[in-house]
Amino acid sequence: MTPQPPAPPVVDLTGLPESVVQQILRLVAGARQEVGTESPLPLPHDEWLVEYAAAKQAAMRRADRYPVGHVLDDSRDTIYGDRDRL
Repeated sequence: MTPQPPAPPVVDLTGLPESVVQQILRLVAGARQEVGTESPLPLPHDEWLVEYAAAKQAAMRRADRYPVGHVLDDSRDTIYGDRDRL
């Protein structure tokens, strides 16, 4: 007799609002689509340096799109300033 694979987990959605159930179903459907897709392996250091240099050059080529003296404010306070703090 061959061993049977374990049964897949069952999630009880009883009592949840229909909108939540639909969100969960969409999440599961999206996860199923991603199954089998491999995430890229980390690049070796020398290849990473090449990619980084290319990205830096691309950013430098865009520099003339901004006014002279423009500084990007990417501080945490600016990005998340409108959110409530815990």
